[in-house]
This record gives sequence, structure tokens and C-alpha cells, in this order.
Amino acid sequence: MLVWFVMALLTGAAVLAVIRPLSRSIDASPETATDKAFYTAQIAEIDRDAARGLIGAEEAEAARAEAARRLLSAAREAAEGEASTPFRIRAAALIAVLLVPAFSLGLYLRIGSPDEPDRPLEARLEQAPDFAALVAKVEKRLAEQPDDAAGWQVIAPVYVQAGRYDDAERAYLQIIRLKGPDVGHLTSLGEVRVMQAGGVVTAEARETFAAALKIDEKAAAPRFYTGLAYEQEGRTAEAVAIFKALLADLPGDTDAAAAVRGRIQALAPGSIPAGGEAIAALPEAERAATIRAMVEGLDQRLRSEGGDADAWARLIRAFAVLKEGEKAKDALMRARAALAADAAAVRKVEAAARAAGVE
Repeated sequence: MLVWFVMALLTGAAVLAVIRPLSRSIDASPETATDKAFYTAQIAEIDRDAARGLIGAEEAEAARAEAARRLLSAAREAAEGEASTPFRIRAAALIAVLLVPAFSLGLYLRIGSPDEPDRPLEARLEQAPDFAALVAKVEKRLAEQPDDAAGWQVIAPVYVQAGRYDDAERAYLQIIRLKGPDVGHLTSLGEVRVMQAGGVVTAEARETFAAALKIDEKAAAPRFYTGLAYEQEGRTAEAVAIFKALLADLPGDTDAAAAVRGRIQALAPGSIPAGGEAIAALPEAERAATIRAMVEGLDQRLRSEGGDADAWARLIRAFAVLKEGEKAKDALMRARAALAADAAAVRKVEAAARAAGVE
């Protein structure tokens, strides 16, 4: 009952919102008032011209009659509009009060479910529209509007998840055609082509990744697939070189870094430590040499390419752990210079340096 009471209140509020502005008195329209003033002034102007002898008596009479006729016509239209106003108000009020609620109630009783109890979200999701039907709807739209880039972007990952790699390839080609090539879409296209080939980086896929690297030579995914292509071709040394360069650019605690490290270990066992536990298991001298090599590699990368606040903080802490205070201070100075445009980043590095005992 409470629901019906609330619905009645809302309906009443909607009806009042419609009736109130219609119930106000309506003056003659601005256009009608302007017409009446114009024709009145025109008649006065004709009289003045006739008095000054600018027009003849017959011409003045004819012009005066025409202006008067138009003035009467304008006055009649204004009177008819004012007379019809009450009828419009009554008609609008009748429609608002009777027809709108009746139509709304009838529509709800027809398509609504007033007798069913509320259902939890899970139960409603079970009756959600068929996913295949939604995909078919998008496909139909794209068939009619093949230049709808947003539509292709929506359906491309759906095709990938459904294993429809040929359709996914076509979708990404359309996106690139419409929006131009970028790293993300080229990488997605290359990955789809690898999936089409059952995990093999084909020549076509490799060309796609190469196109992505022309836009951004540091893009991680195209570099990984390029290394994988060399690996599949038996060019192990080149693959390891690519993977090692990529690993140096990746944060060490990410899934991507773990995947790259795994490829290196598979191709060249023992060429790099598998992780912190592997480093700890090394003999002391080898462990120290390994850590120093990693720190120096990070230092060289920051010198040549720069990096974010986290990378600089890691370098400063590493030098502090190695008891190389001068190098840690030098790294702090270089970090301040490199990050000078980002005050927040400088503060972050300085906080890490203080925590490591570097001032």
C-alpha cells in the first residue's frame, strides 16, 4: 500500500506541475501587439503624408483602407486567441488529471509486476538479456554503420574472450582504419594474430608489433613478443638480449617482470637470478657481485634514460645498503635535478633518502 500511496503523490505533483503554468492568465502574444502598433502607426503616417501633399487623396484613401483592414485582422486574431485560452486550459487540465495517470497505470499493469515481491540482484541477473543477442545487436549496428569506431572498440575484446579471433582481427583493423594506428590497438591486433596461430608469433604478427615499436620503442608487450619470435626461430642469444633489456625497464615485483625473467631462465639458465630467494642462496661473493651488478645496471639506466621517483629511491637505498654513501648522495643530487619539475616526486625521493640515512 505504501508504494501505491507514494506513486499517487508523485502523480499528483506531476499534474500540478503541468496545470499551474497553464492556469495563469495569458496576454496577447508579443507578435500580435507589435502588428497592431505597426498598422496604427502606418495609418497615422499616411494621414501625415496626405496632409503634406506627398500622396494624392485617392492613394491615401486606398493605403488607409488597406492598413485598416490589416489592423482589424490583427485585432480579430488577438481576440480569437484570448477566447480560446480557457478551453486550452480546461483541455490540458483534463488530460493531465485523467489521461496521464490512467495511461501510466495501464502501462504499468501491462508491463510491470505489481504482485511480485522484490528480488535480489542475483535473481535479476539470471534473467538478464541473452549475451549472444546483445552481441548480435552490436554486430547488426556495425553492419549498418561500419564507421562506428566506438562500436568496434566495444566488440573487439568480446570477440577475443569468445575465442572468435578472426572477428577480433577484423574489429581491430577497423579501429585502426578509423582512429589511426596507436600502440595499444596495434599490440592488441598482434596478440590476436598470435592467438590465431596457436601461440606462434607469425611474420604478420611480428610486423604488427614492429609497427607498434615504431610509435613507442619502449612499449613492453611488443618487445616481449619480438623476443618470443626470436626464441621460436631458435635465435636464442637475440631473444635473451631482448628479454634482458626489457627486464631492466620493468618494475621487479610485477607479473610482467616475472614472465620475462622466466623466459630468460628457460633460455639461459643461471644467467640471471630468479628472484630474491635465488640471490640469497648464492655464495656470499657471488651474491655481492650479483647485487652490485643489478645496482649498477639501475644506475646506468637512470643516467641514460631517467626514471620516476620510485626508481631513484631504489638506487639511493641500494647504495646505502652497499655502504657507498658518496654514490648515494650523488644519486640524490641527480634525482633532484631530474625531477625538479615535480615537487612531489622530489619530496618522495628525499624522504626515502632520509630513511636510508642519506642527507
